[in-house]
Amino acid sequence: MKFKLDKQSGIAPILIVLIIVAVLAIGAVGWYVFTRNNDDTSGDNNGDNTEVQTTTIEGTMFDAINQGQALECDWKLNYDGQAQLTEGKFYTDGLTNGRAESSYEYEGQTYETIAVINEDRTYHWSVPTRGEKIQGISDVRSKYEAREPDYRNADNSADVVLNFDYNFTCKPWTVDDSVFVAPGDLQFLILE
Repeated sequence: MKFKLDKQSGIAPILIVLIIVAVLAIGAVGWYVFTRNNDDTSGDNNGDNTEVQTTTIEGTMFDAINQGQALECDWKLNYDGQAQLTEGKFYTDGLTNGRAESSYEYEGQTYETIAVINEDRTYHWSVPTRGEKIQGISDVRSKYEAREPDYRNADNSADVVLNFDYNFTCKPWTVDDSVFVAPGDLQFLILE
């Protein structure tokens, strides 16, 4: 049997077969790539639809720092009684620094209360400030850590009390060292 190829009868069928094979090959490669990408992102949290893993911590602000990770946390006071500051944000570099933030209402004004823990001191202040002479307080960190938590004045305290018992829900964050610096324009009273 002899095939005769001429311009009208032989090239057209071969061209159609080549086009069909090319379309099938492109479709197969596309299907493989699509299913491979879906497999990569569905089970191991490496794709764009990943959920951020959260860490739950119960304890003091110092316990949250001692986790050894840079964390951004939502905190809630773990206390059944009445308290003025019951929730807020907490940041730590996982080394020696932490920052707690909360807000409260007083005489129709909203105040933000901030506590910064650094290597050897803790600083507390409110924005806007409520006192004219002493606008913030710092304390020696080691003495603050050693104190037993006393909740008797929690209902009227306008400071984040670092050694109260809290529930933290945390996620990793990229450290911004500026959040651990006390403002230079405030006068701090050192308590012994």
